[in-house]
Amino acid sequence: MPIASNPMQPFLDAIAPVIADEMGWVTPSLPRFVQQTITQRYSKDRPLELVSDVAGTGTAYMPLPVAPVGQFGVFDPLFSEVKKIEYPIGQIPDEDVRSEDWELYRSPTGYQLVLSAYVPQVGQSARITWTARHAPDATTVDPGDFYAVCDYAASLALEAMAARASQIGDSTMGADTVNYRSKAQEFTSLAAKIRKRYYNHMGVDEAPSGVESKAAISVGNLRNIMGTAGVDRLVHGKDTR
Repeated sequence: MPIASNPMQPFLDAIAPVIADEMGWVTPSLPRFVQQTITQRYSKDRPLELVSDVAGTGTAYMPLPVAPVGQFGVFDPLFSEVKKIEYPIGQIPDEDVRSEDWELYRSPTGYQLVLSAYVPQVGQSARITWTARHAPDATTVDPGDFYAVCDYAASLALEAMAARASQIGDSTMGADTVNYRSKAQEFTSLAAKIRKRYYNHMGVDEAPSGVESKAAISVGNLRNIMGTAGVDRLVHGKDTR
């Protein structure tokens, strides 16, 4: 990916010839399309992954992780995922806290992590691997995903061009109406083809209708169903689930 003073400029330069916006309908909005792609779509498919050391408080409650100095990342309880908690740090092999031994707890003052089986003391830390949205200025996009991100942003721009052409076609009379409607169909078709390149790169499957489809999954928290301790099930004890 080329280096520029504005980290988003290489994206804008790569998208411009793809959409060929000769009328200047959406070019001023390209930065917004890139930001939308990065923060909403790309972050969902390949979230930013960070590792942070969180200091113990002498209680089971720990603050949410923050990005290490010099790195971008904000823990969003509605988006971020805690992938791993290592405590104590430095054990060989790693000593990981089991998923059933911690939870995200919300109080009137905000969110915290609660470790039900550990109490990191002051002076000790837990090492947390977690995910966050990518930086909207494109500085955290993996170079290998550069063109995929450009493709998705270009598809958003082409859809906007299709909408513009349709509006103009509906408000005019005569041959121009057919012309603009044809252009709208071309833009829509091209948007679908370009977006498919993004899906292929990111490993996202598409349904016959062209809409991405992923395996259905249901996530539930057994603590909410059976309480903090859980219950034993015949030969399947709660400590092994």
